[in-house]
Amino acid sequence: MDSSIRDPLVESAAEAQTMLDGNRISEPPLIGGSLSSKRTLDSQGFQPERTETSETSPLIDGNRNGAPARADEIDDWEGVPWYRKPSVFWLLPPFCLFTMAFGGVAVPRLNVILALICQQYYSDNGYTGDSILPILMGGDIGKQCKEPEVQALVSKFTLYMSLVAGVLSAFTSPRLGSLSDRYGRRLAMAFSSFGLLASEITTILAAKYPDMFSVNILLFGSLIDGLCGSFMLGMALSYSYGADCTSPARRAMAFGYFQGCLFLGIAVGPVLGGLLIERTKSILSVFYVALGAHAVFMCYVMFFMPESLSKRRMALARENHKREQMERQEGVPKHWWDSFNPANLLRPLTVLFPTGRGSSARLRLNLMLLAATDTVLFGVGIGSITVILIYAEAEFDWGNFESSIYVSIVNCFRVTMLFVVLPLVVTFFRRGSTAQNLHRGCDALDIKYG
Repeated sequence: MDSSIRDPLVESAAEAQTMLDGNRISEPPLIGGSLSSKRTLDSQGFQPERTETSETSPLIDGNRNGAPARADEIDDWEGVPWYRKPSVFWLLPPFCLFTMAFGGVAVPRLNVILALICQQYYSDNGYTGDSILPILMGGDIGKQCKEPEVQALVSKFTLYMSLVAGVLSAFTSPRLGSLSDRYGRRLAMAFSSFGLLASEITTILAAKYPDMFSVNILLFGSLIDGLCGSFMLGMALSYSYGADCTSPARRAMAFGYFQGCLFLGIAVGPVLGGLLIERTKSILSVFYVALGAHAVFMCYVMFFMPESLSKRRMALARENHKREQMERQEGVPKHWWDSFNPANLLRPLTVLFPTGRGSSARLRLNLMLLAATDTVLFGVGIGSITVILIYAEAEFDWGNFESSIYVSIVNCFRVTMLFVVLPLVVTFFRRGSTAQNLHRGCDALDIKYG
């Protein structure tokens, strides 16, 4: 092992070498990322034993008898009461509420947009007939709103909303995620939920007061949602919270819990929203419930849920960030308005173009191809549902309830495929693999079909 490797929690090279040689440290680590400088040094001259390594050598030495705990194995929560210790179970119930609120308003919001654009279209063309907005009181969409011209306008408007929220969140999410590493997950999660809260408020204002607010106020809601990172940032931060407070061996299980809550929310949410509209005879009721759900989520993560990052880890992340800034001092903005420089706005995307040791042109090409593929597939999956619902409501005379049931059935099939069919298929193709092969990285199944 190279003797120049330094642990970020150790102040001097001698202390780093002491930890590498397996000497015990007599004093506990201090909060803030440093250790006491008083140590009993090894009389052997700090020369570590070199061993030959190969591709099959383990990344972690299994023989740790007498070795001190590594920096990432220090228990930051020792002695802390159980109700202040982070756990995935603190976040799972509110995260499920968060996803159900997101899924429950998908269909009603589309129909509100359809009714508002329909009203604006016929008003601009001098229409003086009956009211265009019976849907806002729970009724069905009028036949005049099912004209191809109106539906084309609705598709374009939803595209504009998605572009505003998506493009802004692509730039803000990496920065907010980096801030959460340095200052904690809770504030960032509450901030991302505020964007969805603002989106619900603008929808209620546009639907309840159509004479005062134009349908374009929904674009303003999408803008706030994008600046706050949108729903995708909330998902990413929830996974980060689970990774912070679980061991690597149990991390896949924690991610499975969050995936289950996500698909449960988007499968059950539309059904609950449709039933609520049927019961109250008002489409606005589902937005009021979603507004309350997001407010409860924000208050919970801010004031009740334990923080998953300790003060030591946040201080270490801030030190690492400061060191990285110093290394690229010439690219750091000198003033806050320099952050709007296009080069600085695109800086987070450099993660797709690594240039350090171990990278290669093929690696960079694969990363960009994977990102492009994911963008296309995710965009088609999100964008196509709007067109399908508009077509189904026009062709089969569906209302909010029928469209919500359809969305729930589609998501239930997705859950079944991901949690039942896909694991069975993977198990079938890997039935001849040995336990040793399962720990060496990608196998033939991953490379061919992954």
